[in-house]
Amino acid sequence: MAAEVYLGKPGVSAAASPEIIEVHPAVTLNGDSAKATLWVKVTPTPDFIHKVRAVLIRPDLPVFAYEGEGTDFWHQELAFQYNADKGRYEHSYERFCTSGTWRVMYQVQDTDGRWSDVNFGEVQQAEEIKASICRLPITVNMRLNQARYTAGETLRLDMQVDGDGTADLYVAIVFPDGTFATLSSTTGFSSPNAIIPYRSDVAISGKRDYPIFDIQLQPGFATGDYSACGVLMPQTGNALDAANWIHFHCQKVNFY
Repeated sequence: MAAEVYLGKPGVSAAASPEIIEVHPAVTLNGDSAKATLWVKVTPTPDFIHKVRAVLIRPDLPVFAYEGEGTDFWHQELAFQYNADKGRYEHSYERFCTSGTWRVMYQVQDTDGRWSDVNFGEVQQAEEIKASICRLPITVNMRLNQARYTAGETLRLDMQVDGDGTADLYVAIVFPDGTFATLSSTTGFSSPNAIIPYRSDVAISGKRDYPIFDIQLQPGFATGDYSACGVLMPQTGNALDAANWIHFHCQKVNFY
């Protein structure tokens, strides 16, 4: 006779893994508002739930595997609270300030530390955004002279800032495998996935261009899809947390 196999104590059935049983329908915003209530229903009951998280994946940003809190700053994680009246976990997010389709990745963790499978939701923001919360005092725009490059061609990258205010400027290059490096105007590139400012405490008054690269590409570089990104940050705050950004812009580029 085959030996009996138990999970946990003999005679006690193993608890089922947590599960997301319902996700909000796709949300469409008309540009007059940047707010949407995100929600999920989960099992088991709240007494056995440790955490429900949602990761916002913004339009036009590099998309690759999310690996929890160690993932770089291209994604923003939201904490959800339980609404007992509606029997769901929810979060009202007020800054859908980028046009296009936002993806929202949901996961639930139980009190034993087990994570559910991943579920996704979507929020569609209009092309023209009029919501007052999205009006920015300063902006950044990354500009390339071409959309595709190969060996021997000249790559020119500029960062253009505009408006009135003060910020730390960050420049990052995201590589095809999802890793990134930031760039300092004085010390050059950071180590992989490290954050250093391009320039600190910059007074912005009107439009100004910062030349980042003007180089001829040499043979031997890795081909694939890259992104050149600029971020404006206040002097205080964690640059890894996208909630602290004043504005950002990424320009996709292909090396072949």
